[in-house]
Amino acid sequence: MSKVTKLISFDALEVPLEGTNLIEASAGTGKTYSIAILVLRLLLESKLTIKEILMVTFTKAAVAELEQRVRLFVRTAYQVSQGVDVKDDKITRIVERAIGEQNADVVGAKLKDALNLLDETAVMTIHSFCQQTLTEFAFETGQPFGAELMADISLLLESEVNQFWRSRITVLPIAFIQFFEGSLTRKAVQTVIKNYLAGKPVSGYDPAIEYVLDDGFRFAMQADLQVDVQIAQLENDLLESIAADTEALKEICSGNRYAKTSYLPLLSQPSLFLNAILYNKKPLPGYLPKLLPLIMVAVDEIKELIKVRSDLRKKWLNYIYCAAITEVGESIQSHKRQHNLLAFDDLIGGLYNSLRKTDNAALVSALQLKYGAVFIDEFQDTDQMQYEIFKNAFGSKTIVFYIGDPKQSIYAFRNADIATYLKASAEVDNAYGMNTNFRSSANYIEAMNTFFLPKEEFDT
Repeated sequence: MSKVTKLISFDALEVPLEGTNLIEASAGTGKTYSIAILVLRLLLESKLTIKEILMVTFTKAAVAELEQRVRLFVRTAYQVSQGVDVKDDKITRIVERAIGEQNADVVGAKLKDALNLLDETAVMTIHSFCQQTLTEFAFETGQPFGAELMADISLLLESEVNQFWRSRITVLPIAFIQFFEGSLTRKAVQTVIKNYLAGKPVSGYDPAIEYVLDDGFRFAMQADLQVDVQIAQLENDLLESIAADTEALKEICSGNRYAKTSYLPLLSQPSLFLNAILYNKKPLPGYLPKLLPLIMVAVDEIKELIKVRSDLRKKWLNYIYCAAITEVGESIQSHKRQHNLLAFDDLIGGLYNSLRKTDNAALVSALQLKYGAVFIDEFQDTDQMQYEIFKNAFGSKTIVFYIGDPKQSIYAFRNADIATYLKASAEVDNAYGMNTNFRSSANYIEAMNTFFLPKEEFDT
C-alpha cells in the first residue's frame, strides 16, 4: 500500500532533513538550486561534512553543474557568516537561522571546514559511484583487486559475435538461413547481446535454460520448416486453379465495377492476380469473399499458414538469440575475468549483486558510515537495478532525496523505467512537488496548463 497519497508543496528552507524523500521537480522549477540549498542546510543543521553528502546524477555535464552550484553556495554562505551582504536571500536566511540556533563562531567554522573540503565534494555519475564503491570496498563486494575499467567493449563484442557466427550460423543448412528471410544477421545478434549486457530484458530468455544449436535444434527446426512446403503447395494449387478458370474469373470480375478496375487487368497474368489478393498489405475489399468464395477460402487457408510460419520464424530467431547470449556472453565474461577487466555495465550490475546478498551487511554499514545524506538527481532516468542499489544501501539510517520529473522520462531506450519512479514514490516516507516555473514566461505557462488540463481541477 502506498505511503504517499498526495505531493506536499516543497520548500527547500523548511523541508525536514530526515528519512526517504521524493521531490517531483517540473522543468524550470529550480531543481539544482534547491539541491544546493539542501546541501547547505545539511552542512549547517546536521553534523555532516561536505564529503559525507553524496550527490548522484546521470551525465557528466549535470555533475559539473551541480558541483559548481554547491561550491558557489558554500562560498556565499561563508561570506554571510563573515558579515558580508549577498544577493541570495535564502542563503542569508539559512546562515542567520543557523547562527541564531548555534552561534556565529560555530557556523563560521563549519563553513570554513566545508570550504577546505570542497575538492572532496562527492558529486558523481551513477557509473562513477558504482566504480568507486567496487574499488574502495573490493573485499565487501567480492571484486578483484586492481580491476581495470574497460570503457568500450564494442570491439570485443564484435569479435565474439563474429566467432559465434562462423562456428554456429554459417554451418546451418541453407534452408534454415532462407527461412528467416534476411532477419537473421550478425548486426541483429550483436544488438541483442549488447542490450542484454546493458541490462535490457530479452524476450523469452531464461538463464536457467540451456540454448544449444545442436542436432536436437536442427531436427526440431527442420520439422517446422515443412510449413514452407505446405504454403508452396497450396499456392501452386491455387495458381493452377486460377489459370484454368481465367476466362470464368474475368467474366465474374467484369460484372463488378470495383473488381473490374482492380483485379480484371491482373487476370492475364494469374501470378500477379494471386499476389494481389494473397500478399497485399492493405485490407482486401469486403466484396471479394462473395464474388470469389472458393478462391478466398483457399487464400484464407494459406494466410493462416503464413501466420504460423511468421510465429515459427520468431520462435527460432529468438532461440538463436538466446543461444548467442549464452555463448557470447560467457566468452566476454571469461575474457574479462582472465584480463581483470570491468565494463561499464559491470559497475552497476556488480554493485547491485553485492548489495542484494542477504549477508552483505558489511557493505551497507560501510556505505552508510561514509555517506549520511544522498541525493539522486534525474531520478526519472533510473531503472529498477539502480533504484535497488540506493534503496538497499541507504534505505535506512540515511537521509535520501530522489529528485526527478516523470514528465521528462524519455530514455526508455537506455533502460529508464517510469514504473521504477512510480514504485519509489509509493515507498518513500515523503513526496514533495515543485510546480512553480521560474524559466518560462507567464503567458507560455498559462497556455501549456490550459492545453494539458483535461478538465477543471484535474490535478487537485
